Amino acid sequence: MPAKTIYVKEVDLPLWEEAQEKLGESVSSIFADCLRERLAQQGRQSGIDSMKKLTVTLWNDLDQPVVCQSFIGRWLISPEDDFRADDPDPVILWDDGACYAIAETQKGKLAVYTFHCNGRSAPTLDVYGSLEELRSVPYGEGVPENVIAEASTRLGVPYEIELDI
Repeated sequence: MPAKTIYVKEVDLPLWEEAQEKLGESVSSIFADCLRERLAQQGRQSGIDSMKKLTVTLWNDLDQPVVCQSFIGRWLISPEDDFRADDPDPVILWDDGACYAIAETQKGKLAVYTFHCNGRSAPTLDVYGSLEELRSVPYGEGVPENVIAEASTRLGVPYEIELDI
């Protein structure tokens, strides 16, 4: 196993020893966890820095695509990605033409823009307070698992599907 040497200031030695004693795990694993968190935090900050005005088109009461809504955010899955459901579950039949785009907003919410590839149905824009809230929508009524998993990955958050087997 590769090894790295970390030098600790003498004034920080009591902190090092207290961490090892109270946290009950190797200080190297604690250090690695801290590095992961700091890198994730830096990634989130760079994501905030890359936010811009995003505009989506919705339909009016006459089914005409003329209503534009905009917000500040960044696309995790862009409308241009043509991202669709890829769920092998035969019980839920996702619309093959439905495309999903997900943006992270400047307020940390997730905006889900759903539209049809050939304009067959009106697009929608749904806003969720968090990834957990998006995942809590009953299966088959919200966003397909593969779309949520992709957005989660692009946010740098591990995604796990718990199987009931």
